Amino acid sequence: MVYKWWDKKICKCKRCSNKFTRKEIYKSVFGGNPIICNSCNTKHYLRLLTRSLFSFSPTFPLFVRIFIDYRNPLLVYIIWILIAILIIPFYARYYTKFND
Repeated sequence: MVYKWWDKKICKCKRCSNKFTRKEIYKSVFGGNPIICNSCNTKHYLRLLTRSLFSFSPTFPLFVRIFIDYRNPLLVYIIWILIAILIIPFYARYYTKFND
């Protein structure tokens, strides 16, 4: 079995420990819908802190530009957005509302 370091931190279901796919996480973050577990049908809602971090992350290079003068700001901004999109599955956190 090959050890995949990037699969270690991706979110799991709170009830059955079923791993969510990257596609489900991206749909949840960008679409605003909760993730529904395929195994136990538990709804997982995106935390407010995660939503606010991802909504303010595109503005970070603009604040850095005040302190550091870089030559091509558009290129830096595009690279920053790509990095932010790629790390979403590692930092997205969810909560559940159990009705038991």
